[in-house]
Amino acid sequence: MMYSLYKHIRLVFLVIAINICPELLFSESLCNSIPVCSNSEPMVSISGHDQTIRWGDRFDEHPVKVHSNCNEVELFVNGVSQGVITRNGDDFSITGFQWNVRYNERGTHLKVVARKNDAVVIDKLDINYQTLEWEEPYRLLPEVTEMNNDTATVMVVVLDKNGVLCLDADNIIAYSLIGDGQLINTHGATPYKHEIQPTNGSARIRVKLNGGESMLSVHSEQLPTAFIGVGPDSDDKAKQPEPLGCLSLFKLPSEEDIIQYMNLVADWQLENLPERKQRPGSGYPPYWYDHFDWTNGSFYTGVMAHWRTTGNKKYFDTMLEFAEEVNYQPGTRLLHADDHVIGQTYAEIYMENQDRRVIQPMLDTFDKIMETPHLGREIWDWCDALYMAPPTLVLLSNVTGDDKYIDFMDELWWDATDFLYDTEEKLFYRDNRFVIKEDGTGRREKDGSKVFWSRGNGWVLGGLARVLEYMPVDYHSREKFENLFRDMSARITKLQMPDGMWRSSLLYPEFNEAGESSGTAFFAFSLAWGVNQGLLCEETYMPYILRSWNGLVNNVHPDGKLGWTQQTGFAPDDIHADMSEVYGAGAFLLAGSELVRYVNNTNQSGK
Repeated sequence: MMYSLYKHIRLVFLVIAINICPELLFSESLCNSIPVCSNSEPMVSISGHDQTIRWGDRFDEHPVKVHSNCNEVELFVNGVSQGVITRNGDDFSITGFQWNVRYNERGTHLKVVARKNDAVVIDKLDINYQTLEWEEPYRLLPEVTEMNNDTATVMVVVLDKNGVLCLDADNIIAYSLIGDGQLINTHGATPYKHEIQPTNGSARIRVKLNGGESMLSVHSEQLPTAFIGVGPDSDDKAKQPEPLGCLSLFKLPSEEDIIQYMNLVADWQLENLPERKQRPGSGYPPYWYDHFDWTNGSFYTGVMAHWRTTGNKKYFDTMLEFAEEVNYQPGTRLLHADDHVIGQTYAEIYMENQDRRVIQPMLDTFDKIMETPHLGREIWDWCDALYMAPPTLVLLSNVTGDDKYIDFMDELWWDATDFLYDTEEKLFYRDNRFVIKEDGTGRREKDGSKVFWSRGNGWVLGGLARVLEYMPVDYHSREKFENLFRDMSARITKLQMPDGMWRSSLLYPEFNEAGESSGTAFFAFSLAWGVNQGLLCEETYMPYILRSWNGLVNNVHPDGKLGWTQQTGFAPDDIHADMSEVYGAGAFLLAGSELVRYVNNTNQSGK
């Protein structure tokens, strides 16, 4: 009994000591002194989940501390293993593990994998690393970052006049609330005074909404008061990506620089189009790889965007020449959406020259298809199809004034979405082979994650952008399309890696160490389009867009070849620097075109 009392007293003193000096938790002697049954549930945790923003010099090394009761722990930094550390002995509880690593100034994704017998446990942490120096605090920026039932969490960041996060700001932030809600005592806040001091330039305030609307104000001495409304719509705000808080980290490129890269990529790809030859049909009869092939057709959507944005007519003339070579024909497979994407280019040519011959074969194709009822899950049963056919149908309604094409698209889109869209993850499965069944069974990645392909979801988000681009503002289901676009945009942005790129496997980024260009380019295009159209918040999304553009231009070879592009396929796959494909170049041109629009709008508004 005395020994049991001694153990309890010792544990009390250990808890007190850890509260006074948290670093003791990583003292091996301390961890090894806590007797816990060796067959307890395996666990692992990265230290610092409440401090995701760090700062220092570019080449500084920083300790990453992990505590776990497992036998071995492996740390990955941006998908690259930093080595395995094995614990000493099996009789102890939580052991401290430590690696010294360099943080990436664009951000760092940490992942630890711990193993104990046959069990594997994982913890992840994203670090935003700042190397820029900041000036005196200039303003406060509040944003809703989390909604849990009826409680909203508001993050308040302290910025200098350039928008750089003031990481050492020690301003006392006073806050108050009017309306239906009530303030919840927040960790780090002074009780009853409603004051809080930021950590690493940010502080969090919690509000109980009570089902109603409230207005939160935040104020600090010599800084202007900032306001934010919180209420039932805060859930939509909380779904948005967390503000990076440091927009000036990502220099806005000039229009000239963007167009220079666009010309470089477009010209190289036009000089290096795939050979026009017969190809196997993958379940269909063999067909000719020609200008109407889906790979070329999707590239041409980017070339046309380049022409519309820059006014460089040589690109329009090239597209017209290609269209005339195949007599404005779609592909040879009547129902296959891949053979309809070329129709987007035909419709955009028609907008310029009003020559009915350009669109008539595509109109005839869809008229014949619509003679027989179809389901989206039958003829658009892979997510790529949502980029290929739907924008073509909307464009045909746009140029003819006949709603039957957009109505057909609307019906099939939502049936395909019901079939392929994961409402929990807000991502699309590529096709039925990857859909997780109701009992949880189905194809998964090595770590148990669902398989969501980057380019597949890029096709969908890009398809949404192009559908909405030409859909009438008063179309009956436009709001439904816009909501899907916003939900996917928020989810996709949260999956961006610190180098600005997306990995080919969205939920298992360790599949590839490097970012994949085609998926990233489609995401960059779609998000930039959303900002330009006012559907996405500029201040929230532009940092993500700009760092994705930086990542993409780093993948452009000196001659204009866009590397790191996954080849044709249906799932995450290997990539390397010399891999290129025409659709990747097309997505790059789409992204560049929207970025040029943004730069022009910014210059005109004097931002």
